[in-house]
Amino acid sequence: MDIPAEAADSVALAAIVRGLVVTSARLVEWADPGPAPHGELLRGAYWYATRDGWPGPGADALSGRMLPAPERARRLLDHIGTALEDLADLDRVAAFIDRLATQGSGAHRQRAAHRAGGLPGVVDDLAGCMLLLERAAGAGQTRALGARTHPHGGQPGGAAAQDMPA
Repeated sequence: MDIPAEAADSVALAAIVRGLVVTSARLVEWADPGPAPHGELLRGAYWYATRDGWPGPGADALSGRMLPAPERARRLLDHIGTALEDLADLDRVAAFIDRLATQGSGAHRQRAAHRAGGLPGVVDDLAGCMLLLERAAGAGQTRALGARTHPHGGQPGGAAAQDMPA
């Protein structure tokens, strides 16, 4: 997966990683050894991911079978869904996966912007993402874009973040 251009997608990707960690920790507590993929499978999975990206076939980490992206996404949600639900991230991750299925990844977006306007088109598209983020933040909508408050109150970054120039 490439680096998302939009904050909400970055937050959803972090939620997936957190869901994987929590699920793995729970499986260890239950003495489940988890999958034991062979090196060849992992190298093949990397090769397919590099060549085809999100929509292409890829190796399912639990079964070792080559599956289309929608099936891998469903299996991922099945695998980490309980952890995502416990962490209140299931809806966020499901929406992210739906966006990937309908809009493609950030790499797809950048390639489309490049086809439409070359490198300036890519830069303009990414700048547009930042402008939308700034407008939403100015309208007090940062939570809708994935920002979270600390469990004990306040915003990430504390006082030091408030001292930084805008």
